[in-house]
Amino acid sequence: MMQFYNMPSTREIFLDKNENPFDAPPALKEEIRKSLSSLRLNRYPDPDAKVLKAALSEYTGFPAERIVVGNGGDEILFLLFAALIREGDRVLTLSPCFSEYNHLCKLFRAEQVKVPVVVNGKRFSFSEEAVLDVLREASPRLVLLDSPHNPTGMLLRSDFLLKVIEHSPGICLIDEAYAEFSRTSILESIKGDLPREVAVLRTMSKAWGLAGMRVGYAMCGKHVAQVLNETRSPFNVNVMSQDIAKLMLSYREWMEGRVYAISYIRDRFVEEVNRIPGWQAFESASNFVAVRAPLQKQQLEEFLLQQGIHVKFISVPWEGTWMRVTVGKENEMQLLISAFSDLTQQAEGFPSSRVTV
Repeated sequence: MMQFYNMPSTREIFLDKNENPFDAPPALKEEIRKSLSSLRLNRYPDPDAKVLKAALSEYTGFPAERIVVGNGGDEILFLLFAALIREGDRVLTLSPCFSEYNHLCKLFRAEQVKVPVVVNGKRFSFSEEAVLDVLREASPRLVLLDSPHNPTGMLLRSDFLLKVIEHSPGICLIDEAYAEFSRTSILESIKGDLPREVAVLRTMSKAWGLAGMRVGYAMCGKHVAQVLNETRSPFNVNVMSQDIAKLMLSYREWMEGRVYAISYIRDRFVEEVNRIPGWQAFESASNFVAVRAPLQKQQLEEFLLQQGIHVKFISVPWEGTWMRVTVGKENEMQLLISAFSDLTQQAEGFPSSRVTV
């Protein structure tokens, strides 16, 4: 096996969980400190999260009474499965997809009907007609489509999603966990009220940088809101998470500035990776990038871990070694690009060199 020189890292770089690399602003932390001193921790949280939902309604423009808040977006997905899915029920997804969709299908013994995503040169695509055919022929109980799509970063077309909503025989969830990075939402294309069997999922974990607080929310049609509220625990979002998420929503300019910075770093990262011989990074509408490497996974993974760099290796039916790289701070992406370049040149027998963003 090829041996690589060991460059131990002085700190860990985590580019594997699609987290926001920027910590909360100091002014918010001071607000949190003051707010926490007044919280009554001996009392249960508001079961309806009224204050937080009012803030979310102001941010989204969606009625507060049909916003459902969860312990992360994952809990909302779990609640949908718990309320709707019985063994053998069909669930439609793309493939690959967000790993939680696969996990929940296995947990609830659902039949996961998958429409494959394929690589076409510099782009990802899938057959929109195949999705519509599954809706007609398989009658899935639940449709899960994320836009931007995880792990490719591909943005699904709004007119296609409208067709899915129109023809879906069951509940349709559009997962917009990364919507702030794409600056688009299916809600902009829906005229009038949200259909009763539709939900649009969002999170405070990504663009807002509150992954540690575990706050997700869904904007729901009437039936979905009823289903989720009847299924969830009455105190599913704790008092601290409700309070901090509400405070964070007043820092919209901070969030938008960080989204702009992450998007800029992301696009430069794609450009630089594509300059390394044999490597391919794909355009993304999210805070992560799909990367195809010309090296074996074991070699690449060992080399990166030696330097304290963590990325998400993904199992996909496409040729090559694939990873999903979260966009971190500029210096972190510089180190990753340099690691890619160094490893490639060592594998080819050339002296190492550094690549900068």
